[in-house]
Amino acid sequence: MFELKGRIPSKKNSRITLRNGRTIPSKAYTEWHKIAEEQLIGLENEGLDEPLSIRYDFYLPDRRRTDLSNKIESVNDLLVDIGFITDDNANILSTLHVYYRGVDKENPRCEIGVSKQS
Repeated sequence: MFELKGRIPSKKNSRITLRNGRTIPSKAYTEWHKIAEEQLIGLENEGLDEPLSIRYDFYLPDRRRTDLSNKIESVNDLLVDIGFITDDNANILSTLHVYYRGVDKENPRCEIGVSKQS
């Protein structure tokens, strides 16, 4: 089990559209991604590519309406980017368990548990 501290942004809702129509992640998302990578030092290069079960326990900083599925996408993309998993497709992340654990103003986070499918 490991955790990402702070508010997990939605990658989908944190995009900037350029004049040519291309979209890029916002500055806030890019900064979160960099900080989150630092939090997960030691997990990189696992290169897991077998069926996994992953559990996400979200503790949010406030009662603002949020879409957990977008936050999961941000976490999964981060896990791919650091090389912990090779891809976030259904062949690898075959079982997802998502839990909203309420508000923790002092310690917002996402606790993540990963186990191999048998």
